[in-house]
Amino acid sequence: VTMVIGVLASILLTALANRTVVRPVAEAAEHLLQIANAEGNLNARLDVTSSDEVGDLARGFNGFVGKLRQTLGSIATLGADVAQASNQLSSATSAVSNSVDKQQMETDQIATAINELAASAQSIADTTSIANAASDRSQERANDGRGVMSAVMNSISGLAQDVQGAT
Repeated sequence: VTMVIGVLASILLTALANRTVVRPVAEAAEHLLQIANAEGNLNARLDVTSSDEVGDLARGFNGFVGKLRQTLGSIATLGADVAQASNQLSSATSAVSNSVDKQQMETDQIATAINELAASAQSIADTTSIANAASDRSQERANDGRGVMSAVMNSISGLAQDVQGAT
């Protein structure tokens, strides 16, 4: 009878140990393996049914999973913020590029206009030089004509005196 009681007590203690230690530890190990394999549900919680080491393990597991869920949530939020900032930066870069292209085109147009003005100024300078040379030649011709007119007048005057003296 003592032996039967011993065997029954042994079976009962084994079942109790299995229920209070082995099963909760195996459950925690299974959840950890699922998380490690990226299959785990971070909302999963272990039941805390005791205040011994097994209960401490369950509380520690629940705290770890909660912190992990919170950290991953923060990372997801930061990832969305980075994506939004990247889109804004891309838009700003595109706008700056368009402005630079427009400014380059306007600068090219200004350079072309300046070159055309320089060419016009040179043409005016050349025409002015030609007109100045023609004016100088006209002045010389006018001076030559004055000299000729003066000689003609002197000749006419001399002839008039000769004609008066002969009459």
